Amino acid sequence: MSRARPCDLGQTIFHEVNAKFCKTKIRMMPALAGVGVMANEVVESICDLAGIKDIRAKVWGSHHPHNTVRAVFEALESVTSPAEIAERRDATVYRI
Repeated sequence: MSRARPCDLGQTIFHEVNAKFCKTKIRMMPALAGVGVMANEVVESICDLAGIKDIRAKVWGSHHPHNTVRAVFEALESVTSPAEIAERRDATVYRI
């Protein structure tokens, strides 16, 4: 039995994010390699187009497709990479 590898680069997001648009709220969480996209159809389609292969997402509130799309984009825009965090802190990625 092989062990799942955590967060392969380019396969998932770096950290959990929450976003809201109107009455639609979304939480997107990173997933281990091989889990796949565990989300509703709208979020799954956007993740497929963005190249995200392993992610978990929960949508609550209004499930209107337009609001869900806007909430997903707000969530994905708020994801920061370790390199961006290191740059803000004037440190190296190794120290983060």
